[in-house]
Amino acid sequence: MEYTPDTKIPNAGVFKLNKEDHTMGNLLRVQLLRDNQVRFAGYKIPHPLIHSCHIKVQTMDGRTNPVRAFESALMDLSMEVDSIENQFVKECEEFVKQDM
Repeated sequence: MEYTPDTKIPNAGVFKLNKEDHTMGNLLRVQLLRDNQVRFAGYKIPHPLIHSCHIKVQTMDGRTNPVRAFESALMDLSMEVDSIENQFVKECEEFVKQDM
């Protein structure tokens, strides 16, 4: 992963994720947009044969920078995935108990 600050737009930058596609780009974009301090979040895939995803983030002001917003989105997604996994395991265990 690489981060490049945007020199033309204040409080903005681009994250380049190698070996990622639309799945990760869209998940992070949606999670970033849930943050009240994020003004803009979007992603693009530069070319179908190049396996990288570019995510652009702009925050409202200097209180939160794009790196902090991105880290927060990653942590929130990680907790959400853990919660889904735990719920899935619990439901599978209950299903197996019902069959016995």
